[in-house]
Amino acid sequence: MSLQGLVDLCRQSKEVDQLVQTLQTRTKQGHLLTGLSGGQRSMFLSTIYDPQRVMLVVTTSLMQAERLSDDLSSLLPESSTLIWEGNELMPHEEALTALDLRSSRLEVLHKGHKPGTIVLAPVAGLLEGLVAPERLRKSEFSINMDSRLDLEQLALDLVALGYERVPLVEGWGQFSIRGGILDIAPFSLEHPVRIELFGDEVDSMRIFDFSSQKSLENIQEVTLKAARETLYAPGDLERIKEEIWQAVQMQSERLYKLDLTQEADDLLAQAARHLEAFDQQAYFPGMNQYKMFFGEIVTLLEYLPKDTMVVLDEPVRLKEAVTTASLEIGDDFAQLLKRGRILSNLADLFWDWNALLAKFQEYSPIYLSVLGKRVTGMEGPSGMSLGWRMPEHFGGSIERMLRRVKQLRKEHYRILILVSSKERGQRILDLLHDDDLPAVYVDELTRELQIGNCVITTGNLETGFEFPAFKIAVLTELELYGRQRAKPRPAKVEEGLRLAPQELKAGDYVVHINHGIGQYLGIEILQVDNRSKDYLHIRYAGQDRLYVPTDQIHLLQRYIGMEEGAPRLSKLGGNEWP
Repeated sequence: MSLQGLVDLCRQSKEVDQLVQTLQTRTKQGHLLTGLSGGQRSMFLSTIYDPQRVMLVVTTSLMQAERLSDDLSSLLPESSTLIWEGNELMPHEEALTALDLRSSRLEVLHKGHKPGTIVLAPVAGLLEGLVAPERLRKSEFSINMDSRLDLEQLALDLVALGYERVPLVEGWGQFSIRGGILDIAPFSLEHPVRIELFGDEVDSMRIFDFSSQKSLENIQEVTLKAARETLYAPGDLERIKEEIWQAVQMQSERLYKLDLTQEADDLLAQAARHLEAFDQQAYFPGMNQYKMFFGEIVTLLEYLPKDTMVVLDEPVRLKEAVTTASLEIGDDFAQLLKRGRILSNLADLFWDWNALLAKFQEYSPIYLSVLGKRVTGMEGPSGMSLGWRMPEHFGGSIERMLRRVKQLRKEHYRILILVSSKERGQRILDLLHDDDLPAVYVDELTRELQIGNCVITTGNLETGFEFPAFKIAVLTELELYGRQRAKPRPAKVEEGLRLAPQELKAGDYVVHINHGIGQYLGIEILQVDNRSKDYLHIRYAGQDRLYVPTDQIHLLQRYIGMEEGAPRLSKLGGNEWP
């Protein structure tokens, strides 16, 4: 349900108007806002939102980005809110990226520059650099009913844009050519497209269904965009391969001097295999470890406009998250270097905290810190506060809730109660009426929120808030009832999906009943309590790894996917797996 009316009301306050005017002053030091958390933070971002600019909000975690996205979808229903997720794979890992993650990242790169877009970016997703945007921006082209096509050249162009040529298009990022028919499935469209030619002229264009392969409706034009975020110019391939081989030879010489002969041989063999894959496939799993050879490495900010409004949520926690991730990456790379698995310049793909902060400060950032904590480098801005505060929590006590509503009405507050359903809203309305408190339920919030009014509607906010200077109080189900603890579900492995050790091979996807989807990498012998024991090595998202004792293989089951392609790996300790 739209809460745009609440945003419009808050924007009328003198305090918000003055703050917006102050934030428009660009300084390298930026601006510091204190005292905002939960729904207050979401409300603040909504009030400073400018439909003529892009807003980038950097969060400490994906979970926080998702919470903000939920709030903003209610507060700013007309805006486009996108989440920039980090890669689940490290650049050197030879596995396929999940299609939904690939699609969501491409959507940000293709659409994030449009005015009015809000990009929510967990800071860990900003560490790995991107190839400069020029190649991606030049890759877009359109086909219409007046187009003339050379299918052989078009096939080469599509491969260069990251599309996979297949006999039958059954998934995104694929294309096929059968006679004079081109089927293609760009990530940017809702349906794949079938183009039929008469000679080199377009005879018809239709969208079709993956499963039935039947046409759905005619279209007049289609815009094709790159199917991969990392592209290189085909004309640069020989230079790229030569530079990679030179770097590999230098690295192998260093390994030989350290008497790491096998590791040096492994590095040379791996590089030879990859260079052959460049010629045969153009793009292949693990190719991203070489993207520093494709061109300049930049941050996501280079894909956004120069006047982007940058908001850093809790800079101290952002720095901690980046520092922790950087140390883990550095430790992993040190081990991989000794084993001849990566080149030494792979570390150049990643940004550290100081480099990121310097980038942010080019945009006169807005820092949000509940307690006003600062990091080195942001000493300049003086803290500002809107004076918003968290509302009282009632913990399910009807009496306390009614007493607080009476007090707020006596103080001439506008009171808004947000509920998850109309039925729950009606129950609260009845309780208020039974206590002789005037209140109304509305399906859509417009102008009902006046001084002394109590309005109930469906809507979503992480928490409520009170705005004393403008006499607004917002209560959510968190304040009314508290969070209900989810009942744990007993996990079990389904019959028929149980595994035996001999059934697993490296690269298989498995599901751990407690930790979710991972990829089996093999059996490793680890020393535990001075005893050697066999463990199943399972890779999860990012740097996460799990070692499962072989006698606990009953906790694993086969991964059975509904779609082609690699599944998205779960994150250890995350909340996406029940």
